Amino acid sequence: MANTRLVRHRPRRREPARVPGEIFQMEHSYLDMTPRTGPCAITNIPPEILLMIMDHLPMPFRLSLALTCKGFYNTFRILTSNEPDEMETSSMLYIWQRDIPNVYLCFWCHKLCPLNQDRNWEGQNDHGCSKSGLFGDWDLVHKHIPQQQIPLIWHPVLKEAHLSFMEAYLVMDRHFYGESHGLPLSTLERHSKFEKFIILNRTAINDRDDWDDNLRKVLRVSKACKQTVFDVKPQGSKAKAFQAPWRFSFDSIPKIIDNELYIARTHTVEGPMVGWEHLQSGSCHYCYTDYDISLQRDKDKKEWRLKISTYHFLGACRSPADLLWEYLVRDVCGPLNPLYWEMRNRHLGMDLGKARRRWHEGDEGDSP
Repeated sequence: MANTRLVRHRPRRREPARVPGEIFQMEHSYLDMTPRTGPCAITNIPPEILLMIMDHLPMPFRLSLALTCKGFYNTFRILTSNEPDEMETSSMLYIWQRDIPNVYLCFWCHKLCPLNQDRNWEGQNDHGCSKSGLFGDWDLVHKHIPQQQIPLIWHPVLKEAHLSFMEAYLVMDRHFYGESHGLPLSTLERHSKFEKFIILNRTAINDRDDWDDNLRKVLRVSKACKQTVFDVKPQGSKAKAFQAPWRFSFDSIPKIIDNELYIARTHTVEGPMVGWEHLQSGSCHYCYTDYDISLQRDKDKKEWRLKISTYHFLGACRSPADLLWEYLVRDVCGPLNPLYWEMRNRHLGMDLGKARRRWHEGDEGDSP
């Protein structure tokens, strides 16, 4: 007992949980530069030195160190009286996934899940997790902006335009950690084209059902509605209402530039000659999205070609709470929304045109 030394240590105040995006910054700032020693050497660290080390480690790194051996776990229990919460556990798993091939962290269920690299995100076993709606996906149904609602009546490419955060996250995992992690950049590419016969200047069903297989159900419920969009040209007397089909195409091309994700999307519509005067280039004041609208007439074919190109800056996609992802997927529904007043002046601090400019300047489109 004479040689026994007691180490006194005051309890550490519980620190705020760090989200995986912050952990990613810490990983690349100092963790990768820290020399790694063998397991025998680290177990010989004196207890008082180990306590000092653990006292200065963020909770996720402290948890990882504690689980390496029983002695470290007992030391961890001395420093930490509270059980790790869900965010701290998720941050720890985020660190682990970097060194474990063919797994990924699911942000919805906070578990490490097996990754099937032969399938896209839709083909992964747990993509239907019950918490999948916890964070917003990038969708093109409708958006609310202050004092105005913009409905999108044209919905021909809803499936192709939809982007889950986990898709972007896994692609960036592959970029940061190599081929044994995540999914290739090509999984974010989207291409779609089709034709429709459309009756103009008639009251249409103000819903995307006018474009899909549910149209017949809607018509049975409301006899006042008349079908205005057809997959094939109607025959008989109705054929006179159609000059030519409208051709739609959608292309979405991703690039990774300076470790951040950019996506350019192009909507193209070709159809019979109609009047159109609005040609414009601009930027969204609420997210990092720029757009170009162009119109070309072909008098020989007696048709016009409308092309809408959008450029999106998504950042590093390390957490669904990342600011750029929040800008992209969150709506503003009026002054009661806590983000309403911030969004009114957000454009003053934004680099409008950045997404378009970096997309055309960047040449880092290929990723492992």
